[in-house]
Amino acid sequence: MKKVGDLSVRMVEAVEKGSHTVEEVHINLTNIPFEFLGKYKRLEGYASNLKIINQKTIGTAYDVFRSVNKQLGGFAAIMQEKKKKD
Repeated sequence: MKKVGDLSVRMVEAVEKGSHTVEEVHINLTNIPFEFLGKYKRLEGYASNLKIINQKTIGTAYDVFRSVNKQLGGFAAIMQEKKKKD
């Protein structure tokens, strides 16, 4: 039988994996306008810079989300252990 703490670990891992997938889709979708603008020579440089900023912003947001998820997973494991002792 699996330990209760294993459940919180599996949940954290599932959210981690899912967030990477969603992040990839998010970046791919938001790149579309920048790729369109990049076809115009006058806007090519701007589009490229905005695309990089966009990707970094999205990446940072998902990194924060994953960090909070790990912290909550650790907190959940502690609470589960405490509940088992009570």
